[in-house]
Parts: sequence; C-alpha cells; structure tokens
Amino acid sequence: MVRACSENYKKHGGIIIADEVQPGFGRLGSSMWSHDIIGIQPDIVTIGKPMANGHPVGALITNYNFMSEFRKKYRYFNTFGGNPVSCAAHFLF
Repeated sequence: MVRACSENYKKHGGIIIADEVQPGFGRLGSSMWSHDIIGIQPDIVTIGKPMANGHPVGALITNYNFMSEFRKKYRYFNTFGGNPVSCAAHFLF
C-alpha cells in the first residue's frame, strides 16, 4: 500500500521523505534502510544519531537536482550545524 501511495503522490508532483533516523543503518535486520524494505525510492532521506553512536548528528541525503531547486528558493541555516564535538564523534564512529 505504501508503494502504491508513494508512486501516486510522485506522479502528482509530491515529494517522498524517508525518515531513517530510527529504523535506518540496518536496525530492521534485512536491509540497511527501511525504504528499501517497503520498496519506495524517496526524494529525501534523513539520517541521524546512529551515525555517531548516539551523539547529536544529522544528515539529509537527496539528489543534486532536488537540492539545486531547493537552494534557489530557500536559504538554509542550522543553529548547531558544524559543532566540532559532534563532527569529531561522527568521524570517530
């Protein structure tokens, strides 16, 4: 059902976002990502704390074309982006 809904949504110009903060990085066992298990291709994937063993780190994965359009319309700012301790924790783990 999720696959059919996502295909219909994309057909009408919708954006599919897969939040992989909790289920990602193989936590469901059979695949690295939950969206692979349900068979959808998201436009955006969010990942987070598992990248740095629970330390506050986050990331967004998307394709170049999508991000180029986003940057034309919006200016992005993150209060804690680039925190040196979080970055070090990410690279360590």
